[in-house]
Amino acid sequence: MRSKIKAKHSIISEERRWHDIAYGIMLALLYAVSSFMFYRQSIRYNGGYPADTSAYVKKSIEHHGVRLITWIYHWLYSLRGDTVLIAIYMGLVVMLTAAVNYAVIRWYHRDRLDNAERLYAQVASLVMFVTGSMYIPGIHEQLYKASWCTYAWHSPTQQLMILFAMLSLLLFLRIYDNYMERIDPLKWIALLITSTISVWAKPSFMLVFIPTVIITFLIELARHAREGNSGRRFLRLFLFGLSMVPAGILILLLNSSIYGEGSENKVAVNVGGAAEYNVYIAAFCGLLFPAIVILFNLGRLRELPIQISIGMLFFGIAEWAVFHEVGTRGAHGNFAWGRQFGCYYFFLIAGVIAYNNYKDKDFLGGRRSARALYFAILAIALAAHVLTQTYHFYLMFRGHDFYQ
Repeated sequence: MRSKIKAKHSIISEERRWHDIAYGIMLALLYAVSSFMFYRQSIRYNGGYPADTSAYVKKSIEHHGVRLITWIYHWLYSLRGDTVLIAIYMGLVVMLTAAVNYAVIRWYHRDRLDNAERLYAQVASLVMFVTGSMYIPGIHEQLYKASWCTYAWHSPTQQLMILFAMLSLLLFLRIYDNYMERIDPLKWIALLITSTISVWAKPSFMLVFIPTVIITFLIELARHAREGNSGRRFLRLFLFGLSMVPAGILILLLNSSIYGEGSENKVAVNVGGAAEYNVYIAAFCGLLFPAIVILFNLGRLRELPIQISIGMLFFGIAEWAVFHEVGTRGAHGNFAWGRQFGCYYFFLIAGVIAYNNYKDKDFLGGRRSARALYFAILAIALAAHVLTQTYHFYLMFRGHDFYQ
């Protein structure tokens, strides 16, 4: 018996080793391909590869701007006098984001540590880069313009923000797991740092995360109101929430520098003014896969990850629909970035739930026909999303305009 168990563990370890080697190769490939594209973006190779990258390179050389990216670019450019190190840095950001995607997905499967969950987390962490809106020719004039969610291959600020946003979410979830018993001071400090850095990169994540956290904490207090420890629970949540105060202060400081007195850039309220296309079609094409998953899992809406994902998506859409910039930044569409990240995380959570549905043999009453139809529809929807975004990346890799 012991020899059989030992042999089984040996097989599992061998499978895990090969999975990890394959994952490492895919991470290296992701790094190499993205760095190559980012370098060409940074120099506008042959007049193509339009993206925000070259604009930030120019700003960083002149040391203009308050964003973290201009400081990073300025330092990296000063070391060699070209953009090679900038491209290497950007590739590392993408690769690290994949690794953090993996860590977040693994957190959801923390009670199950078998090879299947590890393999799913590895594959899903990479697929996240090609999730987003599907494109329907004849309905959409341009692939990107009507896109509700796509990985920001053209925006170094959004790329850096996503990395630290995902780190912040991972820390938040780990602290929330046990906040009534103990708030780990190292995790608390790490959350403070990562959330603040995410704002310095781009405020979009915290602009949707802070209101989501406030509502989540209020729901938590109401849910446990009859347990007789409301005072202690409030104090623990208050202490927990203090970790995000520096990020909120930095948002105010950045807004003051961008929209303050003497600036021609202002924030205006114009409900519905951002929609230059059919919003309902855009929402359908952008959220088909995660929407189907949530509709078939309404009984799980009380779960924290789902609440957080829906909350961020809601506030991201609301922010985009209500506010817009006027002035030189009027055409930048900065109030859409929170919606974009909300979609990104919504896809990640939907993927985790769909995988759990697959593993749960009692899902949909265990009826084979119902399960087969559900997963067939999901597979078609996901394929439409992934193929569209893979093609979008291919076009950008070839030097086409991201805004086409």
